[in-house]
Amino acid sequence: MSKNRKWIIFFGEDWGRHHSTGQYLAKELAKSGYYILWVNSLGLRAPKLNLGDAKRVVSKLRASFFSGKKGSSGEEERHHRIQVITPITIPLFKYALIRWVNRQILKRLFKKAYRDYEITKPYVVTACPSTTVVLGGLSAKVKAYYCADEYASIAGMDTSLVQQLEDRLLAQVDLVMVSARALEEQKMAKHSHVYYLPHGVDYHHFCNAAKYPQTLPQEMKAFAKPIVGFIGLIGEHIDLGLLQYAAEHLPGYSFVMIGPIEAGIEVPRVSNIHYLGAKPFDELPQYIASFDVSILPYANTRRNQFANPTKVREYLAAGSPVVCTNQQEAKSIDSTVFIAKNPDEFVSEIQKAVVSSELPSRKAISDTMKNQTWEARAAEMLSYLKSFGV
Repeated sequence: MSKNRKWIIFFGEDWGRHHSTGQYLAKELAKSGYYILWVNSLGLRAPKLNLGDAKRVVSKLRASFFSGKKGSSGEEERHHRIQVITPITIPLFKYALIRWVNRQILKRLFKKAYRDYEITKPYVVTACPSTTVVLGGLSAKVKAYYCADEYASIAGMDTSLVQQLEDRLLAQVDLVMVSARALEEQKMAKHSHVYYLPHGVDYHHFCNAAKYPQTLPQEMKAFAKPIVGFIGLIGEHIDLGLLQYAAEHLPGYSFVMIGPIEAGIEVPRVSNIHYLGAKPFDELPQYIASFDVSILPYANTRRNQFANPTKVREYLAAGSPVVCTNQQEAKSIDSTVFIAKNPDEFVSEIQKAVVSSELPSRKAISDTMKNQTWEARAAEMLSYLKSFGV
């Protein structure tokens, strides 16, 4: 190891579980010359006695045991400058004694990590309120909170506990970077240095749908045109009633839903709604290329009010017009985004996006995302960090 290496410690979700905003940023920061110590989730939500949580526990234990070995923690997908560690903590942060135990575990872990990687005065970025148990004791040039969600509003979270942990975290960090204007307004009431850092897009991946002739997936050829498409998790954040309403009022349209269905979610069963399940990330541009219009039917929930949907920029980078519910961040994107304030508008905006002769070409729509890449966002993040410590 070299003591001259520049390090960023990044606390996020478990590496490799999905393409997350934090991981996009970490990869770009690594490409810019920094070494990244990625710290997998500390487990803010207490696990339940179900198969899904049992698998998560086993996965974390395996990731911790095989840390640094080929294939662990999504290693095959990350840049060579990114190291991943998996802390094994007790996910019961509401108890002071447990927080103390976790703090001792993490202090030993980071003492070893700093020694092994010869880390001195790194930038520290955390995306999780539970890191407050260890953040205060870390030697750092600058400490930052990357807030990309209203964590206290996530289903299954202890709202009061998460808010307490976040308030403590805000008192420990030098600056806060937020992904949405609503988050900016909220955090400015509690911190004097808050910066707006909207999500980026993997433009070079998704623009292929608009640039080159596509070999459309065979299963898409079976659906009647026009095709209204969605890509992403189908869960509590989606207004499934709105989806059903739109499908029933547009019986000649095919609604194609691509992505996993969250456990416990009852999806509408309408003859022109087709659920294809999750598809490989590499194939997503091909699917979007077959959409006549893409949709983002977010539910009107507190959590969604603070969201900055990454899918909007991905659809646009792929050259697809987008119809979205009344999301503040979607409104701010200066491109082909149609905003619907109610179910009838949602239906009419889908029709407008499909039949309008005034829409830009798919390539022109894609070009609007050229400067909104994750590379650009990582450069902005780095500029904020450097403004507090060279």
